[in-house]
Amino acid sequence: MKKTVLLLLLVFAIVGCEPIDYDEYTGRHSPQTTTVELTLPPETTVETEVLEPEIVFEEIEEPEAAINAEPNYSEPLYIDSDYGIVYNLSQKQLLYGKRIDEPVTPASITKLLTALVALENLPKDFEFVIGPEIAMIVADSSKAGLIPGQVLDFEGMLCALILPSGNDAAYAIAVNVARELVGDGFSDEEMLAVFTDLMNEYMEDLGANNSSFINPDGYHANGQYSTMRDLLRLCAAAVKNPTLREICATTSITVDFISGENATFTNRNPFLNSENWDIRGLKTGFTDESRFCLAGYAIVDGSEYLTVLSGSATESMRSNDLELLLSVDN
Repeated sequence: MKKTVLLLLLVFAIVGCEPIDYDEYTGRHSPQTTTVELTLPPETTVETEVLEPEIVFEEIEEPEAAINAEPNYSEPLYIDSDYGIVYNLSQKQLLYGKRIDEPVTPASITKLLTALVALENLPKDFEFVIGPEIAMIVADSSKAGLIPGQVLDFEGMLCALILPSGNDAAYAIAVNVARELVGDGFSDEEMLAVFTDLMNEYMEDLGANNSSFINPDGYHANGQYSTMRDLLRLCAAAVKNPTLREICATTSITVDFISGENATFTNRNPFLNSENWDIRGLKTGFTDESRFCLAGYAIVDGSEYLTVLSGSATESMRSNDLELLLSVDN
């Protein structure tokens, strides 16, 4: 699945990257296609392969055939959210879906994909150096509070991404991953283009062919979209990775940085404290376009369930609809 260095460089030379432009009216970033010509430093030697990471966390399995099926639920069910899906992971059954193949804004559910791409391409002992790329986030983004010059280990970086839903962590991960694969000598915007290519490749390998990602944090951008069914595939990949699964279920953690600082990250997912359900993640989100959304993982009567909701007008609507979805099979 990994691109070779040669292929990555050819992508830049032929296609160019998409720098992000700020729209003063909408307050959003919008991609604009710009051709970028790159000149490698004279001493640079282009290799035709990238060395494999020292540790491979987990291979992606073939997509579950049941995710392609029609929902297997005969009784009427009405959720108020615009989109929803629930899947019995233990029994490999798609139980219910509402508008599951229509395009949706993925919002911060995107961060699950960002984490998986990092886990796929870097060794476990990789050290993330925070740089000026974190200034690329939009001003009203959720943040982990990272500062250029800080250095975090892999687990700490994923905690900064998932728990406080740090958009700054998402951009730092993207640039660090791309630089490790391609090398120095390129701009942060070019590194971002490399990383989003990897994101889209990863989704294609999952069989999620109705998605397009152009940033690593999920902040709304024209041309970034997915579907309930594709996001369900992403959730299935996330729970198969023990590192990411554990972090998504963590309510709070204090992380000691390699650079000497420390920070306490608290999970913004309110469902981890549910009194009615054993919910163990995965990611909540909100944008004006997606409204309240959720990628959920729960254990009910010994069975594992995956749920995705989007277009909930309020947090209480999202909560009520989640209960309905988890009650479908019980």
